[in-house]
Amino acid sequence: MLTNGYLILPQSLILVWLIVILLYRQYYNRNINRILEGSKGHRLIPPWKFSLITAIAVLLTYNVISMVRLAEARKEKLYDANGFFNISYSADTMEELDEIAYQGLYSHEENKAYTKTEYTQNDFHYTVFNSQLFSDGMHPDSIVYIEYTGKDLNPYTAITSCRFLDPEGKPISAYMKGDNPKPCFMFMLRYEEDCTVEIDISYVADEENANIIHDADIKERNEVAKEHSLIHETFTLDLKQHG
Repeated sequence: MLTNGYLILPQSLILVWLIVILLYRQYYNRNINRILEGSKGHRLIPPWKFSLITAIAVLLTYNVISMVRLAEARKEKLYDANGFFNISYSADTMEELDEIAYQGLYSHEENKAYTKTEYTQNDFHYTVFNSQLFSDGMHPDSIVYIEYTGKDLNPYTAITSCRFLDPEGKPISAYMKGDNPKPCFMFMLRYEEDCTVEIDISYVADEENANIIHDADIKERNEVAKEHSLIHETFTLDLKQHG
């Protein structure tokens, strides 16, 4: 097992190694005695060297087994959905968004202790802030600002969704809601493990299409939204837990 970063061998493995060393030492001594008595013996390595070689071999083997088991455990890891959370806002301008979201505590231009990265994808501009502090459960780990920069659509409504996925691409938790058909959005994300987030924005033309999306099966809702929207955009971002 691993404890505080140090490799601790199980007692049973140490016991087996000691037994092997003792048996080899007895065999080595008998071989030496036969040679001293004039009989033909075998050329053997000294016990101390045998002990060192076998110890290294055991450690290497144990490390390989541990790494394989760790990789398998990560694949089978169950994520607590309560540790992944999203709050979203919408507004007509980025400045207005700053004011209504978290009472102006965060800005689309700059946030202390956050790194800023910008992306452009089709008719959307993304500004991502990632926290450089230890996650404290009080402040967002990441903030994603999204601005629609395309032509005026005058849509009936907007539907937004945010999905957290584990490293294998399996859903951890998901949020979806009807939203005002605004050009600016803000998503405040909290996550307790490394993950991938997928944010969808759908501009819907009329009430009929909005109802079709709303009535769809939750697992298929994003695909239905893509089919019945004026614009359906998906933004994917890999998130790393700091600290």
